Amino acid sequence: VEAEFAALSRGVDPDDPWRHPDAAKLDSLSVGAWLRYVGARPGVLRLLDHMARSLSIDSIERTSLLAQLRKEAAAGGHGFYDEERWEHLRVAEGSATVALRMAAELGDRVRLGCVVDAMSISTNGCTVTLRTGEQIAAEAVVCALPVGPLRDVTITGVSDARLQSLHRQRSALAFKTVVAYPKSFWDVGGATSDGVWASVWIQREGILSALTPPDRLGPFLASPDRKGEFLRELGGLFGDRALEPMLWEERLWGIDPFTRGYVTGWRPGDVMAVGPLH
Repeated sequence: VEAEFAALSRGVDPDDPWRHPDAAKLDSLSVGAWLRYVGARPGVLRLLDHMARSLSIDSIERTSLLAQLRKEAAAGGHGFYDEERWEHLRVAEGSATVALRMAAELGDRVRLGCVVDAMSISTNGCTVTLRTGEQIAAEAVVCALPVGPLRDVTITGVSDARLQSLHRQRSALAFKTVVAYPKSFWDVGGATSDGVWASVWIQREGILSALTPPDRLGPFLASPDRKGEFLRELGGLFGDRALEPMLWEERLWGIDPFTRGYVTGWRPGDVMAVGPLH
């Protein structure tokens, strides 16, 4: 099944998946539907569903086949998600360091705590309106807002087609939890779970990170004791030492108004709907 997936992915141009002769058909299929079509056994479906959840994207039943083929084509068309190919480049001090170093170089030109309400785009100049009513004029606007919060920003001067393409994008609603201990006491690289989180991995010495995927966000939010439930689940895998971390921290990306999600989620039909404008 993996060899067939790899061969199919090599026919997709990662820069222009819409050019594939069967693009619309591939995008209309979920990964799960395609797996059943090619005769994948139940264990294969369960493995790949675990893999999807561990990445905190939607399940294989709600993920476009074309999106996954394009993703694998970008990695060289070798097969299913391979951690060594996708996760081998990391920032030693944490990815937030990149933004902090850039901000330090920009100095007081960085405006913190300013919420944007509207953007007016024109070749004659652009205007950004803040929630305070202040307007900032600029020659151009580079927008790096996630697609969720961007929906709250009024944008004028951009074509309807581009805005429609933009607003068809969606982020997978996920949470991240981090626990820290004086030192590592585990002898595995990570684990998957059917509980309130789907995957846990070693972030660095003494630190574990975990992701709660979209289909478990509701149960996790409904928990009267998220920390206790999380740690009990961790303790069941790693032993009692996991029950008493030095630090327990969560980032509720899925409901945070300035993120509203995690990585892009591509459901069947989304690749064609978004199209090449984004």
